[in-house]
Amino acid sequence: MGVILADRREGILPALVAAMGDVIVPVDAEWDYTVVGKAHIVAVERKGGMDLLSSMSDGRLYEQARAMVESPASLALLVFTGLLEERNGRAVVDGVPSAWNYDAVLMQLVSLAAVGVAPVHVPAYRFAKFLASLMSWCDRAEHFRPRRRRSALEAIDRRVAVLDVLVPGLGPKKAATVLSHFGSLRQALGNIPKWAELPGIGPKIVQAAEEAWAEGEER
Repeated sequence: MGVILADRREGILPALVAAMGDVIVPVDAEWDYTVVGKAHIVAVERKGGMDLLSSMSDGRLYEQARAMVESPASLALLVFTGLLEERNGRAVVDGVPSAWNYDAVLMQLVSLAAVGVAPVHVPAYRFAKFLASLMSWCDRAEHFRPRRRRSALEAIDRRVAVLDVLVPGLGPKKAATVLSHFGSLRQALGNIPKWAELPGIGPKIVQAAEEAWAEGEER
C-alpha cells in the first residue's frame, strides 16, 4: 500500500487522518495531495465551492497547475468537490451566483486539461473514498503509461523524488539507497532509526528525517 502526502494547510486534513489513518502524511506542499503508489504518483489539487472561482481570478490555480505538471507526478488532477451550475449564463457554485460567465469557467477547465491537469468532479462526502481508490489504482495500474514526458529521475523511480523532497539534505542517490533497502515509502518512514545502518547515511540525515516525520505526526 502507498501513502498520501497531504498539505498541512488543507482544511479537511483532520477528517482525512481520522478516516484513513497513517496512510496520510502531512507535509508542506504547493498543492493539496500527492498520492504515491508502486506504479504511479498522482498530484491532486482539491477545490471546493467558490474556491475554484477565486483561485481562477487571482491566478493561484494556474500556479498550482504549473507546479503539478512540472513535478515528478505521472498524472495531475484538479478535483472539484462543489456543485457547478448555469443560471442566465452565469456560473452558480453550490447555489451561490457568481460574476463568472458559465462558459468561461468551462473553457478555463478545458485549458487546464490541455496543459496536463485533468478536471474531475467528486462530491465532498466521497472525497476520502476517492483518495483511497486512487491510492489503490496507483499501486495496481502498471499497464497505464502516460504520454507526458518524464524526467530521467522519474523513469528510475518517482518515489525517490518524493523522499528527497521530504528529507532535507538527503539527495536522490541516498533516497534511492533507502527505498531499495526498505521497498516502500511507508516502510522507510516507519523505520528511520535503521537508516543509520545503510551506507552513506549519516546521523545528520537520520536526524533530519526524524524531525520531518515528527512534524507530520504532530499534525
